[in-house]
Amino acid sequence: MSRNPILTVLLATVLVGCGRATEAPPDPAAAARDAIALAEQRQQASAELGHAWHEPIVLIGAARDALEAGAYDTAKERADRAAAMAEAAIAQAQAEETAWRQQPPFAS
Repeated sequence: MSRNPILTVLLATVLVGCGRATEAPPDPAAAARDAIALAEQRQQASAELGHAWHEPIVLIGAARDALEAGAYDTAKERADRAAAMAEAAIAQAQAEETAWRQQPPFAS
């Protein structure tokens, strides 16, 4: 019996491909809920540092409204923006915590 190496490789490739589990498509509602939860968490962290910005709060509310209306992509987009802004607030709070040490002393 003669073996064809090309046919063997092709058959092996097909069998390996068939054995892979297919991933379920992402659930946009779940992704939006997760994004909102993350934004709320980051906003809370910035508030605990005493450095919460107003805009992320507004965006989280808008994200919740969009989620409730079934506009999952919009909800996720707004929540992602809110999370990014809350992260920026945290970074600003951390920078300001040490920035004063780098200032020259006041002249007397």
